[in-house]
Amino acid sequence: PAEPIPLELFNAVDGSLQLNSARLTSNRFLFQNLAIKTRLADGNYAFTGTSSFGGSSKLQIQLSVQQQKGRVPHAEFSATARNVQYELNELDRNLQGYNLIQNIDAYLVGDGSDLQEIAANVDGYLWFRGGGQRFPTKQFGFFFGDFLTGVLEEINPFAKKDPYQTIQCVVAFFEATDGKLKTSPAALLSTEKINIG
Repeated sequence: PAEPIPLELFNAVDGSLQLNSARLTSNRFLFQNLAIKTRLADGNYAFTGTSSFGGSSKLQIQLSVQQQKGRVPHAEFSATARNVQYELNELDRNLQGYNLIQNIDAYLVGDGSDLQEIAANVDGYLWFRGGGQRFPTKQFGFFFGDFLTGVLEEINPFAKKDPYQTIQCVVAFFEATDGKLKTSPAALLSTEKINIG
């Protein structure tokens, strides 16, 4: 909408929803043992979602919006994912079968009278970790762009000889401060032959 929706509208509605599903499929994920609970009461909103993806894969998401009289609404979001399986071919069909990021931790908080204001003031972090995949060297450009891929080929003498690289570790830590997201301290990509950070 052209005008942001004020969170005070939550005060006019109360309700709850609970969803449980043994199996739910989407283009990228297969959710198993999906459980969703959401509740809106007295202007306060709470959402909790948990799921597994088979084996030891787990995902948990929590979102809350709290409103107290005389205070600016406060929102909190957290997510934890372990051994998450998904395929990158939804973004690029040449990446079918590849899954670089398996573990995710996120925690974001912000205050504001509407969602736009909260986003402009959000603080917190996003932490992505993964690896353990044999990956086509030519597809590095999908993540790093053509320029950096060319630089990598020059500094990595193995890139032209071996069309594949075994990505042992991918780490990216992002820090949010006053609505601005930046890497902190950096992103790291480690293969069996070269480290980039």
